[in-house]
Amino acid sequence: MKRALVLASALAFLAVPLAIGPAAADVVVKDTKHHGVVVKHTVRHPHVIMRHNPPGPPGHFYHRGNWVVRVHGPAFHYPHGWHYRTWRVGMILPPLFIASEYYYDDYAPLGLQAPPPGYRWVRYGDDLLLVNLRTGSVEDVVYGVFD
Repeated sequence: MKRALVLASALAFLAVPLAIGPAAADVVVKDTKHHGVVVKHTVRHPHVIMRHNPPGPPGHFYHRGNWVVRVHGPAFHYPHGWHYRTWRVGMILPPLFIASEYYYDDYAPLGLQAPPPGYRWVRYGDDLLLVNLRTGSVEDVVYGVFD
C-alpha cells in the first residue's frame, strides 16, 4: 500500500507540468543583467537566451555594451520571395545572401571587430550578420544597424 501511494504521488507530481501546457513552459526562470542587457533563460529551452536591450538614444543601436549611431545608407532590397526575418547565432544563411552585393566592409566605424579569415559581415535588411562563408553559419548578429 505504501509503495502504491509513493508511486501515485510521483506520477501526480510528474503530471503537473503536462497539465500546465506549453505556454507556461516558456516562463522565464532566470533574469539577470549583463552589461546593461536583460538576459532571460526559459524553462523549455534553457539554451535559448532572450536579450532585451535597455532603452537608448534615438537613432542608435546597441551591441556588446555600447550604443552606436545607426547608419543612414541605401534602402535594402530583398530578393524576390524574401522579406525580413530575424536571424540568430547558429542559423544557416542561404547561399543567395553570401554574395558580394550583400557584404558590408565598413564595420570599423561601428565598433565591430574585423571578421576572421573565411568570415564576412553580411547585410540583411537593417541588420548585420557575421557569417562563415564556407558553411553559411551565422556567428554574430547586430540588430538595427541601418535606418
